[in-house]
Amino acid sequence: MILSEKEDLEEQVQSKLDDFQNKIDKYEAEIEAQNEKIETATQEKLNELKAKRNTLQMKLNELNAKTEQEWKDLKSELEHDLESFSEAVEEFFTDNV
Repeated sequence: MILSEKEDLEEQVQSKLDDFQNKIDKYEAEIEAQNEKIETATQEKLNELKAKRNTLQMKLNELNAKTEQEWKDLKSELEHDLESFSEAVEEFFTDNV
């Protein structure tokens, strides 16, 4: 049961991370193609999102090394962080694209 939950969560998190990376790549390519610079405040928000992405990726990499109790704790934390990250990404792209 836990293995299935781990795999499901891993797929969910990786999908969100991949989606974010695709959006970032597209956003940065559009900015470059228009010969524009990203405003400082926008770049700071983008850097914060990238830091959150990196944190989620690190937690995702830790999944398989966890005991059952550690897994339950990490699962809750990861789900919370993923929700927060998803909302921040949505807000960023709503405001800046």
